[in-house]
Amino acid sequence: MTITTEDGDGSFAGSTAQFGDVKGDIVDARATDTDFTCQINWHEGPSGRYVGRFDFQGRLTGITYAVGHEEQQANWVCLDDKTFGLLQHA
Repeated sequence: MTITTEDGDGSFAGSTAQFGDVKGDIVDARATDTDFTCQINWHEGPSGRYVGRFDFQGRLTGITYAVGHEEQQANWVCLDDKTFGLLQHA
């Protein structure tokens, strides 16, 4: 995930995401000191919602689901504690 701009309120727009060869546009996104949420409109698949929390060590973990199918969730974790945007399915 590449965050290109961040507003003072923690929201960001105009950013992109990539998982393997699949790319998507990040929309409706924001981050605080404790929480992270965004929607990725994948170019070759359904839109996904990503919701996470930073733990006391700063590690980001969360859940994801296809928009409209909240009952089908998967876990994810940030791979690199120093790089906010490296996400992988847990």
